Amino acid sequence: MKKCTIYLAALLIMAALIFLAYKTWSPEYRICRSFSYSGMDYRETELYVIINRPWGVGETVEKIVIQYNQMNGTPDRLVIWCYHNEYDMDQGREFYKAEFEYGEDMVTEPPEAY
Repeated sequence: MKKCTIYLAALLIMAALIFLAYKTWSPEYRICRSFSYSGMDYRETELYVIINRPWGVGETVEKIVIQYNQMNGTPDRLVIWCYHNEYDMDQGREFYKAEFEYGEDMVTEPPEAY
């Protein structure tokens, strides 16, 4: 019985280490869907993001915003919906939502294509 307990404990420790390694080495986030709406003088964007590391979500969202604004220009309104996995995204169960409203003086056009 003692051997069985030792093997079970070793198996649980190995499973925990594998899970921790997966969460640590996987990308910090993945942008799955992006919707952009534009009118005459207004651009709005919604990003649907899967966050693989739920600790430090605020810093991760800031990285996403900076990268998005560099690549696509600054929209008038940017909404980021954060999810744990794709199943939660399909079911509409977000765990974090960030909205950014930019004034007219902060809005920039997308960079020129090469």
